[in-house]
Amino acid sequence: MRDYYAPHDICFTLGDIRRVNNTTLYNMNADEEEDLLIPYLKEGFITVFVHNSVFSADHPGLAGIAYGIPNNYLSVEGPVLAGDSKQLLAHDMGHFFGLYHHFDAAFGEESVDLSGSWFGR
Repeated sequence: MRDYYAPHDICFTLGDIRRVNNTTLYNMNADEEEDLLIPYLKEGFITVFVHNSVFSADHPGLAGIAYGIPNNYLSVEGPVLAGDSKQLLAHDMGHFFGLYHHFDAAFGEESVDLSGSWFGR
């Protein structure tokens, strides 16, 4: 991920690695199990959860998800990180920074209050 963000002067430092022994989170249902991640968040850090698989009803082969835009935690599939698709983590980290997909209509599907930003002026 460092290689993707270095040209923008964004640096990441590894703060901690913890193993969560939870069979439910092994295969992550992003639609129904997000609340199970909350107890494992570490304040002041971006938390990256690595699962065997990540899926949702609408996207069975999801592979990674940022649960909100912006947000301080996300989930990715371990097998994807180990393979040639390492840009997936950088992609979902972009959502952490508030970036939407270029193909999403009007700032994605989320309801965004822009009244206090320069967009709302």
